[in-house]
Amino acid sequence: HAADNAAGYSIARSWEAKLGSLDVAADNASTGADMLSTLEDNYSLISTHIQRVRDLTEQAANGTYGDQSKKAIQEEIRARLDEVNRIAANCEFSGLSLMRGATEDVYLQVGLDSDSSKSGIKLDKKLFAYGDTLNLFKFVAADLPTGASDTLQYTPTEDDGDKGAAQIAQYCAGLGTGNSAKSAAKMLEIIDNVIDRISGRITTLGAAQNRIESAIESIGVQSENITSSLSTL
Repeated sequence: HAADNAAGYSIARSWEAKLGSLDVAADNASTGADMLSTLEDNYSLISTHIQRVRDLTEQAANGTYGDQSKKAIQEEIRARLDEVNRIAANCEFSGLSLMRGATEDVYLQVGLDSDSSKSGIKLDKKLFAYGDTLNLFKFVAADLPTGASDTLQYTPTEDDGDKGAAQIAQYCAGLGTGNSAKSAAKMLEIIDNVIDRISGRITTLGAAQNRIESAIESIGVQSENITSSLSTL
């Protein structure tokens, strides 16, 4: 009771409050780690589809295929890119869309202090950039195959994914510039840039996950020390 040791009682209650908050902070960090794992897993799926698109584009660039064969290649590429758009549209965690372009950074509260620089981990909004085909490919005039239109050079909206997938598939299959295999060959370079972009995002996610894991370990040490001190008191 407080009457037995007023100072000790006050300290004990303070430490118990901190232990409860540290438990919440640990949950916050774990939830953040789960969110980033969800995002990474979805990027891994997208990467698999893009790699298959590259394989098919490599095939179309060979110049030994007629229009019918190229159309078959185009159909599979379109299906793969449509799936990329579906994954990006449905990548969510606790109601948060993870691949629809965040407008601000996300902060994880992983400590007891109200100062975010001391007890927060900032997740850059770039981690939650658009993951649809239009945004991943990001065509610019210099990158487009000769004779291709510039209709991909604008800021995409939610309803533009299918249009982007159709045009990209057309160029990859060598059907976008007068049935020229040069279109597919040019697309290989662009697809490699897409793959590098995805790999860069996954690498950045890994770095953020390492920070969160470190925070979880630090919280564990704090909890252990306070529990020990409370027991001694």
